[in-house]
Amino acid sequence: MVTAVYVLLVGITLLSPALVQTVFGSTVKDHGALAVATAGFLAFCVLVWSIASNPDRYGELASRVVAAIAIYMVLLLWGLVIRDFTARTVLPSLIIFALLVVGIWSAKPKS
Repeated sequence: MVTAVYVLLVGITLLSPALVQTVFGSTVKDHGALAVATAGFLAFCVLVWSIASNPDRYGELASRVVAAIAIYMVLLLWGLVIRDFTARTVLPSLIIFALLVVGIWSAKPKS
């Protein structure tokens, strides 16, 4: 549930370019890309919230959620390497996502 709340907060933050500037320290240059990112985060929130609400039914999706978060982490690192993102933007997200991955992985049903 913590993951869903975090993703929801990121999605809500992305609704406002002013919030993006304040929270992430990035200036929004493409409002269309921001809208697509917002939609992606909010859709991911619904997925994660559904899994957390009914782990007996959807718990097997935990490894796929971990894979999705890992892909996002790789893209954040890539943005840092090519200097599209700053450490201020990337490092807090990477730390939070790493903790979420550990938490999700340890809580997923053992098969």
